[in-house]
Amino acid sequence: MELFEIRLLVGSFLGNHDLCSCACVSKLWHKSFLPFIYAQAESEPLFRQWNAFRLHLCHIRDISITQGILGISLAKDGFLRDCRRLVRLRFESDPSPEALEYFVQLLQRNPLLVRLSPSIRGGARDPNLWKSIAEDCPRLTEIQLHSTNFEGAALTGFLNLASRLTKLTLSGCDLSAVLSWMSSSSFVLPELQKIDRNNSTGDNGGISSAPDREDWSGFPVLRELVFSGYYDSESVWMGQLQIFVRAPKLEKLSWNLLHRQYPYDPYVLRGTSEEFIPTLVRLLRQRPWPRLSSLQVTEDYMARASSLDGDNLAEILTLLPDGLKNFSAPGGDFGLLAWQAIQRHLGTLEAINLTKIPSWMVQGFLTSCPELRELRGPTLLTSDLVRGSRAGQARKRNALAVALELAEKRLPETLMAQMFAKSTILKSDPPKDDFVLGPATIAGLPGDLSPRPWVCYRLKVLQITLRKHHRERDEEGIQTDVQIFQQLTQMRWLQQLFLCPFQDARGIDGLNPRPVLGAELRPPDFRGQFDNATKIRRHHVGERLLEIWPGLTSCYWHRY
Repeated sequence: MELFEIRLLVGSFLGNHDLCSCACVSKLWHKSFLPFIYAQAESEPLFRQWNAFRLHLCHIRDISITQGILGISLAKDGFLRDCRRLVRLRFESDPSPEALEYFVQLLQRNPLLVRLSPSIRGGARDPNLWKSIAEDCPRLTEIQLHSTNFEGAALTGFLNLASRLTKLTLSGCDLSAVLSWMSSSSFVLPELQKIDRNNSTGDNGGISSAPDREDWSGFPVLRELVFSGYYDSESVWMGQLQIFVRAPKLEKLSWNLLHRQYPYDPYVLRGTSEEFIPTLVRLLRQRPWPRLSSLQVTEDYMARASSLDGDNLAEILTLLPDGLKNFSAPGGDFGLLAWQAIQRHLGTLEAINLTKIPSWMVQGFLTSCPELRELRGPTLLTSDLVRGSRAGQARKRNALAVALELAEKRLPETLMAQMFAKSTILKSDPPKDDFVLGPATIAGLPGDLSPRPWVCYRLKVLQITLRKHHRERDEEGIQTDVQIFQQLTQMRWLQQLFLCPFQDARGIDGLNPRPVLGAELRPPDFRGQFDNATKIRRHHVGERLLEIWPGLTSCYWHRY
């Protein structure tokens, strides 16, 4: 039995008994073995089988050592003696001298380490620790720090190590001393390509403004910036972003807006997302990142009033440089103004995550984005996915005329000219009712409501929720389902398919949706291919599905 890669998470998916069964295999080869061991006594099943398990310690590449393991002499000595080929190491302990000494000894025996995640609380202030890491880990390129504050010689040792890093993850760390020292001494991080900043601990990260020196460029090759957290004032928002203005090669910007705590107190939720989006817009007007091609802005579920409205999203899309590949704003109200602004990016978009868009926009992305690889969309009717919403387009046409008049009073004339230069609204011959569009059309909206073929043949991930109207159980409704599956079968590169169909028993505005049976959604022409896949669940792929989509690895077909 040869297993090239095994990843076991004890306590989450497999218990200690399962781990012992794997450890007792006579011939077990693997590149990555991830035992998260939370045993507190040597009487645990894992340590009863320790003699069989220790035979595989020499093959371990990735391991997590916690404070509980350090209290078990059998595991502590075994890892130190037999683990000599570690590539990734996560170490959590108290700042005791014994724990620091054990950590240093473990580093000395593993010169192949590439990724390191030390969480030793106050032990990170020891300058000898960073000196040992720099000397004993010559291949180290990624480091993850947790609640670490630097001062004095420890700061100098960390920066000397950081000069060769390509990825830096910071969780609840104070960066004020680091950035001040870097700016004053013109210190740069020449290899750093990604920064993941998590500020969910509640402080402001010690940053309220950018460094003073205008000629300082601390991140010359930074390409990806990820922020997660919440802050108290607009100055802090601007300070967090202004620091990385001097990163001319930035390509990906992700910002996850978090709210403070569970009590639904309006005073607690004040000063978060409502101030960030306008701050981001003002910063983008400076054109700091000419290579920016990916923008992701998300909010947690506690957000009451999102600032991701249509006007802000439209201006953001207008200010972004050409060549946008990834746009994600699942909490945003993606309106008609934003749809107009995203038109020039349709040819390059590869990933879209918008959960508050109408069905005709979903159809527009599927029929206008040839490079699309990933689409995560909203809940929509099956008929609207094929034809678009006739009534919705008629109402949106009139709403856009009103929106344009309001936008002209709010937005600068130059921005209006850029956004609506190609927009034409012919007020002559208005539609007689809400269900038929007249000859008046809007640039960017599909005038022809007949089904159009999807052009995203490289689509790999599709995640939408289909809603079936109770009046669509006739022959026309079945033909609609057939058209959907005919389009899906053309996506030969599909790897993840998430379709959650349900039927609304009281119409489109009903409150209690009734599940749709699997046979109702499956078109008659394809029933033979789906007969052997009657029980499809998450991460379970039927054999017949693999004939249609050879690369399918994950399928979630919500069947009842």
